[in-house]
Order: sequence, then structure tokens, then C-alpha cells
Amino acid sequence: LYQTFGSDSEGRPEGKQLRSLKPDLYQTFEFRATLPGPAELKVQLKDWNRFYPVHELIGETRLDLEDRWFHRSWQALDVQEENSRNKLKPIEVRGLKLEDDTKPRGQLHLWLEIRPEREVLREPPVPLSAPEVREFEVRVICWKTKDVPYEVGDFYAEFWLGSSRKHCTDIHWRCRSGRASWNWRVKIPVELPLASPELGRLNIQLWDKDIIKWNDVIGSTQLDLYRWLLKAYRENRTVDVFKEINDAIRRKRAEEAGLATDEDLQDMEDESSGSDEDASDDGSEGGGGGGGGSDGGHEETKEAAPDGGGGGADD
Repeated sequence: LYQTFGSDSEGRPEGKQLRSLKPDLYQTFEFRATLPGPAELKVQLKDWNRFYPVHELIGETRLDLEDRWFHRSWQALDVQEENSRNKLKPIEVRGLKLEDDTKPRGQLHLWLEIRPEREVLREPPVPLSAPEVREFEVRVICWKTKDVPYEVGDFYAEFWLGSSRKHCTDIHWRCRSGRASWNWRVKIPVELPLASPELGRLNIQLWDKDIIKWNDVIGSTQLDLYRWLLKAYRENRTVDVFKEINDAIRRKRAEEAGLATDEDLQDMEDESSGSDEDASDDGSEGGGGGGGGSDGGHEETKEAAPDGGGGGADD
């Protein structure tokens, strides 16, 4: 980032992020201003180059501080932070462009404050830092297929989350009537929080294995797990997706029936928890592949629980 305000300018190439199209910079800049007066703040994003003294300009955005300071609507955007007398402005998204080009060059998420000098002396700037990265694990149990329009096939399934590597089941050879069976558990390690919601989509593909020629994809689908991954990160716990959904359905039905007291809901949660634990124990065994898989009881990845996350997301 490189910023210019009046005759003052400041750049921090030491805060660069290598090989990234979505850098998380978390940098704070301070300038002294007198309003009314020169009030244009120019924020530039540059591509750092190791071998040239001038770094290439990717795009820039300009902000008029004078218009903001004397505008009632902007002054009304104050948000009081807990344990602080200072009022904070919301984060805004600014488009990056070149001066002679109208094409967008990306977006910059920033937070702009204009403070009287007495407030600056009273409290220092709010420190900016990236969220703590924690390790979690997404667990998927692949049971079987049905209604696949193949008389005979050699089926296997692939799973991957966002840009992670693909995880495969074993092959159910000579599967008839489109009914393959694996009883296979897939474990996908993931670091949270994710850089974007798109990385929280669980991709599933069903394939027909061919020995002589290429494999044929039968079908594919996606499951959006982003909100469940976000829930696991914020609450730092294991999230059983199906249990969470079933509990929400039970709560809604109980409220409609007028049974939504705390004791009633707690009893229903205890009952559902017991049944879910039994089902989870049966599913996690992975034995007895049932349909001719080569080793249906195999667990693909490591047995140890992730160290940093203290939790996971089940599907």
C-alpha cells in the first residue's frame, strides 16, 4: 500500500504479500490534516517487484476528507465500541482504478476515521490484525448410491472442499442397477476462517472407472458448508450439521405446538443427542463395505484429531 495526503506520503513495501491475488494487509496510516484545507487522500495498491526500483501501480482510489467531515450523514455513522469513548466508522469497499482507465482493478476494504486532535491523544489507533487461524476437519461419510442410470459400472466418489486436494473412495467393481456401497469416511483438513465463501463449498463427483480408456464422470453436486464452518470457527466447537438442522426443525415444531419451554427443548436435545451418537458410532466404524468395494473399512486420512482447532464440522 502507498498513501498520499497533501505533501505527505507513506508506503510500506515491507508489508507485502507474495503470490497473492487477495492480500490481507491490515496496515494503519496516520496523517495530520487541517479542515477546511487540502483534503484529498489517495490510496494506491502496487505490485512489488524485486528487481526494479519502481513498483507497478495496480489501481488507486481517492477520498475527499473535507466532504466527509462536513457531511451530516457521514457524521451520523458513528458506532460506539465497548469500553471506548471513541466512535468508530464502518468498513467500506472502494473500487480500484487507473487514472486513464475506467475498468475496475479490484476492490479495497478500508476503514477511514477523521478525529479531532484531542481524541487522538486520548486513545491510540485501534490495532488491526488478521483473525487467528485455527485448524479444523470436515468429515464426510459416503454410504451408497441409488437410482444411478447404469446397468453395470465400476463406481467411486470424489470429494474436495474449495481448493483442497481431492479425496476418493475405493471402487465398487461391477456394481449393478446403479447401487454402489462404500461405507467410506473422508477427512478433509481445513484452516479457518476461509478467505472467501466460495472455498466453503463441498464438491462431490461420482465416477465410472475404466481400465482401458479414460474414466467417465456420472454426475456432480455441491454443498455449501460456509455458514457451518463459520459457526464452528466462531464458537470453536464441533458442529454436527444434520443434528443442528434437526434440532432447529424440532424447535420450530415445538414452538408451533406451544411446547417450547426450556425443559421441553432440553429433553428433546438430550434424546436427539443420544440417537445421533449411536448413529455416529455405527457410521464411523467403516467396516463391511457391503457392495463389493475392495476395502470398505479403510479410513483414508490420519487418525489423530487436529491440534489447533479443538473441533470439526461433520457432514
